Amino acid sequence: MGRRSSHSPGELRHLILQSARQIVENAGLKALSARAIAKDVGYSPGTLYNVFSNLDELLLTIQGALLEEAVAELEAIPPGPDSKADVRALSDAYISFALRNRELWNLLQQHTPKPGKISVQLVDENFKLIIALLAGAIKPLVKEAREAEIQQIAHSVWASIHGISAIAVAGKISTMPIETARPCVATVIDCFLCKLSQAS
Repeated sequence: MGRRSSHSPGELRHLILQSARQIVENAGLKALSARAIAKDVGYSPGTLYNVFSNLDELLLTIQGALLEEAVAELEAIPPGPDSKADVRALSDAYISFALRNRELWNLLQQHTPKPGKISVQLVDENFKLIIALLAGAIKPLVKEAREAEIQQIAHSVWASIHGISAIAVAGKISTMPIETARPCVATVIDCFLCKLSQAS
C-alpha cells in the first residue's frame, strides 16, 4: 500500500477510471467492484470513495467519456456534397464504434443510476450531440421541414441505430449475431433515406 501518497488527486482519479474501464472491457460489468479496482491500483477501497462518491458516479463518468470518444469520431467525418452519404457515414461510424467497444457499450444498457443521486448530464449531452450531427446531415434532405420535424427524424434515426447496437453487443438474441449489426443499420438507414426522398 505504499502507493497511497504517491499520486495527486487528479492522477488517482485517472488511475481509478483507467482501471475500472479495463476491468469492464476484459470481464464485463459483473466483475467491477471497489475492491477489484483498489487491488488493481494499489489503494484501499475506501480511497476510491474519496475520489468518487459511489460506483454510480464512477460508471457514469466512464459512460460519459466513452460517448465523448464516439462524438469525436463522428465529428471527424468530413461532410461531403451528398447528404445521404453523410447520414450513412455517421450511422456506420456509430455502430462500428459500438462494436469495437462492446463491453463498454453494453455498460450503457446494463447500468442505470439511482434516481436523483447522480447527474446523467454528461451522458445526455453527448447523445444530444450525436443526434445534432445526424440532424445536420438530414436537414438538406428535408428542406421544407420545420426544425421540430428534423429533430424528430434525427431522434428516430439515432434510436434505431442505438437499438441495433444495444441488441448486438448484448449478444442475447440469436437472430441478431454481432456480425449482422452493420448490415442491419445500413438497411434501416436506406429505408429512412428512401422515405425521406419520397416525402421531399
